[in-house]
Amino acid sequence: MSIVIITEELPEGYIGEKYFFKLKTNRSETSRLVWKIEFGGALPADLSFSEDGVISGIPRRTERANYYIVVTDVATKESVGKHFRLVIDFPEPSDLQITTDSVNDAVVGIPYRFQFGCRGGTPPYTWSSDGLPIGLDFYKNGLIDGTAKFSGGLIPINVKLTDSDNNTESRLYFMNVRSQKK
Repeated sequence: MSIVIITEELPEGYIGEKYFFKLKTNRSETSRLVWKIEFGGALPADLSFSEDGVISGIPRRTERANYYIVVTDVATKESVGKHFRLVIDFPEPSDLQITTDSVNDAVVGIPYRFQFGCRGGTPPYTWSSDGLPIGLDFYKNGLIDGTAKFSGGLIPINVKLTDSDNNTESRLYFMNVRSQKK
């Protein structure tokens, strides 16, 4: 039986994301095959092509190139080649979004409760924050709860939202913490 490359096309890759693909033939995995790029030049510097037919790496720039890849059966010396197009593009933008525009003022000594909102992405979501005034707690469901202990004017609060696909969205808010009016 003649050697045949059964891989139809190379999967699309994305900048900054791990790329790993093994080309396949109709031969068993025990056959000793050697792969090489015959025409089309070298792959981008951040991708490698092994003689086992594996393309791997983490691409750092876009690429749209055609390659002629040849595989040779070491035992029979039979070779066959095929044209492939490699496309490396920008990743799809995450549709994960924090929908909260601003946070309410907090007043020292008065119970405070505020819920952040979001849309898109893939639930469940996990929220995190830093910079909250003393006495206020931030929960993984996007809730701020508690009672501010000290006034401090505008306090910067960094809020981060992460979905189950590990997409993230971050925003900076300013919370006004003021004293009670007398």
